[in-house]
Amino acid sequence: MPKNKETLPALRCDGLVRNLWEPGATAPKGPLILGDFGWPWPCMATWCERSQKWAAVSVQRENDDAWFENEYEAPSDLRRWMPWPSLPNHVLGETRENLPDENIRKP
Repeated sequence: MPKNKETLPALRCDGLVRNLWEPGATAPKGPLILGDFGWPWPCMATWCERSQKWAAVSVQRENDDAWFENEYEAPSDLRRWMPWPSLPNHVLGETRENLPDENIRKP
């Protein structure tokens, strides 16, 4: 995947600029996060205990084909991170955190 030395811009919320990024060294090793690994876009990532590296996912595209691809990144490659956003459920308008357990699909 291409690397980019530029940093990612802050998120814009209702016309206000908010910087939600935390330093890479403070990222939790367990939950999903959005990580800045120096690519032109943030990537979903999680810590891989076996490799002792970050597993980062992005979408690749070539001609009329698209696929997900993961890369393993060294701990020092994570420049900054933010929590994975809690997105509303499209039917209930609820977030995963405030749904009763019986409404959450189990793996």
